[in-house]
Amino acid sequence: MVQLWVNLPAKHKMTKPRYQSLDKKDLPIVRLQDGTTKVKIIAGNFGGSFSPVETFTKINIYEVEGHQNSEVKLNFDDGTNTLILQLAGSSFIGDQHLDKGYLGIFSRSGVSINLKTAEDFKILILNGEPIEEPLEAHGPFVMNTREELMVAFRDFQEGNMGSLVG
Repeated sequence: MVQLWVNLPAKHKMTKPRYQSLDKKDLPIVRLQDGTTKVKIIAGNFGGSFSPVETFTKINIYEVEGHQNSEVKLNFDDGTNTLILQLAGSSFIGDQHLDKGYLGIFSRSGVSINLKTAEDFKILILNGEPIEEPLEAHGPFVMNTREELMVAFRDFQEGNMGSLVG
């Protein structure tokens, strides 16, 4: 399991929280040209298919799964942040080898990633537009300033973060 916390731009930080409940069947799957490699679109879009997940900024989150000796070519907007987490198997990006559990972090220049697999694999791809705002984080709290972070802690301690509906 992978749990992701996605930062929001400052203007949306105090937006009322929401939960998006999705079943496996709600997420589109695109098969690549080899017919066996699958791209599950968790957020964003790929190959003309779109995830129903609503986001505040443009992000793409894909789970890609396939067999050994596969080649996966991905294109992203120039200037975006891109990470690849190797969940199972191993792969190569150029001469860089990613083993299970490793994270590949890419520069913001360029738009294309060519991944070759050495064995059956599963990867998680995270891609998105940079927010370019100051960042202060502690635990699950992510704010833009230390002062905002202290207010979030106080709100939490005073029970002002909302309640779970049963």
